[in-house]
Amino acid sequence: MTRQDALNELNLSEKAGSEDIENAYRRMVRRYPPEFNPERFQKIDEAYRFLSSFSDMIERLLSPAAGSGVSAAELQFSAALPPEAVDEALAGLARAARVASLWPKGEPARKK
Repeated sequence: MTRQDALNELNLSEKAGSEDIENAYRRMVRRYPPEFNPERFQKIDEAYRFLSSFSDMIERLLSPAAGSGVSAAELQFSAALPPEAVDEALAGLARAARVASLWPKGEPARKK
């Protein structure tokens, strides 16, 4: 889903802010409740989650400050972590698990 798709799903303009997104979501959920329109509700919910995501909030906040010299594509952010960050996090968790299994009361002080 793109930003434009999400805006269209909630019947919003490009200049919609956080409050507008919240109000549009509530309005659409009342109009298409999940009990009676599960497919439509799923699309509405997906659009709301997309527009209220962290990366999209950053994009909305930076757009006016960037002026006309920067294209919208250059302001797109990816919420995905680089693979090396995931590897480092997993290695840290593995080390913490080893330390906890070897020293339940905490790692002993190292000699200098």
